[in-house]
Amino acid sequence: MRFPTIVLTVAALVLAAAPSRAFVDQPISGKRIVVRDTPTPKLLMVSNATIQAPTQTGTDDPTFFGATLTVTTQSGESASLDLPASGWKASGNGVFRFRNSIAPSGISPVRTVIIVPGRRLKILSRSPGVSLNEPSQGSFTLLLDSGTLRYCATFGGVISQDVVGKFNAKNAPAPMACPPRPTTSTTSTTSTSSSSSSTSPVPTTTVTSTTSTTTLSPGCPPPAIPMGGIEFTIGAGTASCGGPAFSPVSPGPFTGTLQNNAMATIAQLGEGCLYVGGGLSNSLPPAHIPDGAVSQLSVSSANGLSLLLAASDGTGPLDCTRGAGPLKHCANGAAGTDMNGLCTTEADCGGGSGNCVLDANCFFGPPIPLPSPIPATSSCIVNAIGTDACGTTDLAANTSSLSVVLLSRLYLTSNQAEPCPRCVAGVCSAGERAGLACSGGIGSQQTSNDCPPADSQYVGQLVVNPLQLSSGASSASDPGGFFCPNQTTQGAFGLATARTITQTGVSLGGGPTLLSTTLAGIFCVPSTGSPLVDNAEDIPGPAAVSVSGTLAVCLGILCL
Repeated sequence: MRFPTIVLTVAALVLAAAPSRAFVDQPISGKRIVVRDTPTPKLLMVSNATIQAPTQTGTDDPTFFGATLTVTTQSGESASLDLPASGWKASGNGVFRFRNSIAPSGISPVRTVIIVPGRRLKILSRSPGVSLNEPSQGSFTLLLDSGTLRYCATFGGVISQDVVGKFNAKNAPAPMACPPRPTTSTTSTTSTSSSSSSTSPVPTTTVTSTTSTTTLSPGCPPPAIPMGGIEFTIGAGTASCGGPAFSPVSPGPFTGTLQNNAMATIAQLGEGCLYVGGGLSNSLPPAHIPDGAVSQLSVSSANGLSLLLAASDGTGPLDCTRGAGPLKHCANGAAGTDMNGLCTTEADCGGGSGNCVLDANCFFGPPIPLPSPIPATSSCIVNAIGTDACGTTDLAANTSSLSVVLLSRLYLTSNQAEPCPRCVAGVCSAGERAGLACSGGIGSQQTSNDCPPADSQYVGQLVVNPLQLSSGASSASDPGGFFCPNQTTQGAFGLATARTITQTGVSLGGGPTLLSTTLAGIFCVPSTGSPLVDNAEDIPGPAAVSVSGTLAVCLGILCL
């Protein structure tokens, strides 16, 4: 059952705007800071240091990706204040301004941020984010994240006032270094959103929340003697998934809806599309699932016509469903421990996070191109299977399901016309194997696992652990529009008024050995740990996906 492509597509879109690895930290001196939490909350910081401004249209441009202000006190309090891309403007002289005239209401509690290259950084917030209820705060550290660029200043030393409710300081020297970047979470959680009962004969599924984790969910290895096999081929789905925030709309067919508090439909979800993010996810269009990919699963046991499915070796990497590893290599092209990229830790790949990855044994379809309205953020996703896939098919009840861990390797190619290399006339058009022979492109997009992006374009990996899809119906509702843990913006997929998400798969049809179906599901996308990516896609937040295709079933020894 070939559904992995979809799952990784989710990860793909979540990280389509992932930053390059060239992070730049700028410790800066501070001229003055004024902080109040009563009677009128306020935080004012001014620095006249020589600073580097973001690069317009670059991976640190806040007008595309937004920014985040983190406020931390020596007494132990910390808060992060969002600065969405919609509030930023850039001028021709390189100055960037964020404005929210109704702060602390509206898109951010921050009223103004001004970045003047070579001269000044000024921040005015109508809320400090933290309370000043201790006898002394000790010091304040401000960290402004703008993609790959980080400004940090610490006000201590020359303090003129540090009492309950008030803190004033001036002439702060630049710190030796900015606070370390957060590491990827190594825990995983699964939560259930309010899931409604389905009126169809197929089961209703729940909504799962996944996080990147070093402990992958166990899979279902191939049986010693399979009782048969199943081959799933992904169909084309809708001709277009539409634009950001459903503008323009998809022409259909549709598999799901968004509804408001009055249960009125405000948008329809196209077949073969992946939607991601909260109510401010309006900068990138939904992803279109590649067609033509094939996945093989083994029938491990049968109870009448109810089949239990496990992983399969298939015919090779393109259609097998085995897990990754056990060896690891540097995805970023680093020499590793043997000069050929072999690694056991991130340090072997030059440090960072997500560079030392399990070797992919099986791919979930061809690479997924993600052309962006912002050419510099056009990306390519290479999908790998993390652990052996599992599934079920009931030929009597006409139901099917899939559970799989997906590893999404993300490449920032900045090629809007051709985000992923293609196999053209038997030759890779670009990427790590540019000009070398390939066996042919897959589906209408003609991408190929023989033609991966260049290692130098790798930016990281998202683990979906696991994704669960079925031919049943699923629903997620919340009266406030907060569908997922830690979601900060109400709504879904660019529509702030969304309160219910539905997805409906299609039962198995046709036969006797070639069946049609649609698998669908709703789940939560966690934070990636990158403010740039999280702001661009408005995550943590919900995601919904569907994929149609054909299921070929073969039982008995002749299938092997």
